[in-house]
Amino acid sequence: MASGSATSAVIVTKAAPRALIETADALLERVLSAPDNDVYTRIHQLRSEIASTESPARKKELYTSLLFNLLSTEFSDKMREIGHEAHAFAKEQKDYELELISLSAQTFADEVDGDLIAPHTYQKVLLQKALDEDQLLATHFINLVIALHGPKVGNLLEGVETLLEIDQQLPDDYRSNQIRSTIFQTLGYIYVEGDDLQSVLRYYHRAMDIAETSGVPIDRETIIYNVAFGFIGIGDLEEADRFYAGLQQVIDENGNEDGGFYAQYGRASVAFEQQRFEEALEFGQSARQNYEAVGTFSIYLDQLLADSYAAIGNIEAAIIHHNEVLKALDDNPDYYQTELYSRSLFTEAQILYAQQNYKKGYEVLRSAMDAQKTILDNEIANNLGQLTANFQLKLDRSRAVRELVASEGRNRNLFILLLISILTLGIFILIIQRRFTKRLRQSYLQLKHANNAKSDFLANMSHELRTPLNAIIGFSDIMAEELYGKHSTPQYHDYAQNIQRSGQHLLSIINDILDLSKIEAGQMEMHEEVFNLPELIDDTTYLVEQRAANKGLDLSITQPDYALPDMRGDVRLIKQIILNVLTNAIKFTPAGGTVTVSYLLGDTIDDALSIIITDTGTGMSAEELEVAITPFGQAGNTLTRSTEGTGLGLPLVSSLMKMHGGKMVIESEPGVGTKVSLQFPFSRLIRRD
Repeated sequence: MASGSATSAVIVTKAAPRALIETADALLERVLSAPDNDVYTRIHQLRSEIASTESPARKKELYTSLLFNLLSTEFSDKMREIGHEAHAFAKEQKDYELELISLSAQTFADEVDGDLIAPHTYQKVLLQKALDEDQLLATHFINLVIALHGPKVGNLLEGVETLLEIDQQLPDDYRSNQIRSTIFQTLGYIYVEGDDLQSVLRYYHRAMDIAETSGVPIDRETIIYNVAFGFIGIGDLEEADRFYAGLQQVIDENGNEDGGFYAQYGRASVAFEQQRFEEALEFGQSARQNYEAVGTFSIYLDQLLADSYAAIGNIEAAIIHHNEVLKALDDNPDYYQTELYSRSLFTEAQILYAQQNYKKGYEVLRSAMDAQKTILDNEIANNLGQLTANFQLKLDRSRAVRELVASEGRNRNLFILLLISILTLGIFILIIQRRFTKRLRQSYLQLKHANNAKSDFLANMSHELRTPLNAIIGFSDIMAEELYGKHSTPQYHDYAQNIQRSGQHLLSIINDILDLSKIEAGQMEMHEEVFNLPELIDDTTYLVEQRAANKGLDLSITQPDYALPDMRGDVRLIKQIILNVLTNAIKFTPAGGTVTVSYLLGDTIDDALSIIITDTGTGMSAEELEVAITPFGQAGNTLTRSTEGTGLGLPLVSSLMKMHGGKMVIESEPGVGTKVSLQFPFSRLIRRD
């Protein structure tokens, strides 16, 4: 019951709380010091004893014990093989209890291999048969299988309440302690999926208590792997790596070669999170070439390899492994309802970013986030459904007990059952909250990583273009001015002017890209000074007066009947803000229309003074407006472009306003026009003496 996959977004490394590390260190020491309780050693012993035992009663006991021990390992081939042997023996002996257990084990092997829905439904059928025939041991086994399967289909609570009830009801003997130990290991696994490492450690310590006092075997590999995975989840990669080293020590002791996959895969996960992508590939390829992955771990590994190759720019290799993921999804359609699908979309987005296809990458990333939301919604619905059914069952039990039994002991048992229901509700709330928070963090880091890659590319590209472009503009200016003599052909003068205008136009686009990239990277510096706002507006409006006149537009400034305060800010950037909005307004207002600049004093700290630019242009619908404020967005008749061909005008205005502590508010209606309010906070106003 090893848990989860590496995240597909790089997380920030941080140390876990000291108390948590101490608890984990104590668990690691206990696990490493318990080779005699190793479940894999015990599995080999049981198989040997089955082969040499003649007694049917003893053989049944050995088969049952072996299948319980195999539960935690999730090695499907061994589970299926032993389940098949045990089922044949049970049919021969007409042992219905072992028959149910062996059928459940074989079905669980199918679930581990990726068939999620049909086998899970069959487990419910087997459980009902066990309940109908009062086969208690089979009931416990199947309930453990159902609880182990729940997280794979997004139902973290399925079977949890039943496991807690079983723990209360079991006597103190070897078989019961074996079941109890498996229960605690299962609960530890479920809490790993819920990102609650403290509870993981608590239940694993309880499992170790049973192993040390009763001598029952323990799955040391799974315990160490899951705790390491938990440390990855909270960002303590150093502790995670230390636990994976401990995992390798256990594998060397018990001779379980198949466990080497988890050690290598775990080390690859840590290296990936630390952005040591070459090292992640080294561990990941070792896991792929030397071991056979179990169940969904093959998909997780291909995702990790694809992300790592994309990160170092090996697009061809990334696509190969991503295609393996897609093939696995197609072969197992049930996976499209799980996190495996959303993670595959994140991987696809990573590859697109590496290919510098940022627009498509953003689209896929948005699809990935939508898929994650759908999966989370389904998880909440599944878990709430499970809680509702369980609470109804408790109410039914309560009525029956009140009608039939009034004894103090039975009432105490009912109280315990109801208390477990309340505890289960708390588990649900905690797990869903932690999983939602984790996915939000992953999505944010994915977006941040992608945006940084895009910004770096745009900045580099823009610098490379600007140098030769300045030369083109300079030489075309010389030619247009005919500094070295008149052109022999008059058309050459017009051509030179066209080249110069086109060069200036392209340079303005590149400057916008550079400015936006600097802002997103936090590298844009502000040079603040106190200035007179009406004078700045006059200067900026003057730059576009001729353009407005050429289109037959009425461009005007509405002066207030009160004195405006001075302002403090970066004059160049504020001019750029106003110029971008004015340019857009003029561009999308037809002949005969109006463009007006006005002022409005606000009554809040955040909106103390607004510069309002209103036009009677084409306007935008709500959908077009959403596109307009997205970098590089170009709706059909949107205001997104400060110059032809870019989608940066309004996004750049929005970013520059935020740098000044303000915001841009847009109201627009198709066929009516647009009003852009540039709202500055009170901290930007300077009182005149």
